Amino acid sequence: MKHLLTIILLMSLLKTSGFAQKEILMTQYQDNQFALNPAFAGARETLSMLAAFRQQYSSVPGAPRAQFFALHAPLRNPRIGVGLTFYNETFNIAQNTGFTAAYAHRIPLSQHQRLAFSLSGGLYNARTGWDKLHLEDEDDGAFNEREVRFKPSLGFGAAWYGKQFFAGLSVPDFFYQAPFQNEDASFEPFKTTWLLTAGYQHLLNASWSLQPATLVRWRKDQGALADFSLSAWYNRLYRGGLTWRSNQELIVTAGWRFTRQWTVTYSYDVPLGDFRGTSNGSHEISLQFDWGQQTATVNPRFF
Repeated sequence: MKHLLTIILLMSLLKTSGFAQKEILMTQYQDNQFALNPAFAGARETLSMLAAFRQQYSSVPGAPRAQFFALHAPLRNPRIGVGLTFYNETFNIAQNTGFTAAYAHRIPLSQHQRLAFSLSGGLYNARTGWDKLHLEDEDDGAFNEREVRFKPSLGFGAAWYGKQFFAGLSVPDFFYQAPFQNEDASFEPFKTTWLLTAGYQHLLNASWSLQPATLVRWRKDQGALADFSLSAWYNRLYRGGLTWRSNQELIVTAGWRFTRQWTVTYSYDVPLGDFRGTSNGSHEISLQFDWGQQTATVNPRFF
């Protein structure tokens, strides 16, 4: 029974965290769309770097945590954007580490609008340490082993964006791998996660702007999970925002652009549903660096 309860808890957390499918579903998607959709490679019109750390369900032993690094930029040919991502996810007995490279073809629709299509590919290493489970019966050898597998990844993205808006559709990885299964990953687009994002920056006056945004995650076996966000910026330096997640989570976000190039952002997820009272919430912090700024106008690109 103890073995069964342990596995049920693991599977439940995997399902709610999105960890099982080798994808980091970050809360702060508004600030760096490339983290979710490779078609946004080069969208900030300069070399942009993002480093992020996420701790899911902070008071639950062995809960998911992730480290993420992204680098992307347009090339001399403004129709081309490229990017790299590196990530490491750890969940109790499981760990995924890998990288992806992305190529985006950008079609100019006007001076500031782009339509982009992208492919991304990479490799990741999935490790499962069943020997980390503490069992009542020490003679039970069913879990006394480690599994190490290398798997390819292939993603796709489409995006439409300008200075004040963005919209995108992406599939982070077409290869599906069921959690805790020995089968090889298979090319099954409709078993993996699809992501739809959209947002708009509304200028209220010279100092204040509002930024509504949404992120919808959909997978056939899990249905849809949606984020609805509203952020406020003051003098393009300070940001505060709230997000409602359809699995009954409330997310509070605060950001500070402390130089023209550096921005730090922190988010705290408050569980209001099944994990209320069993978790202290989730923490996410990111540091973003933009090498230069391409425009000197009072309305620079936010996305």
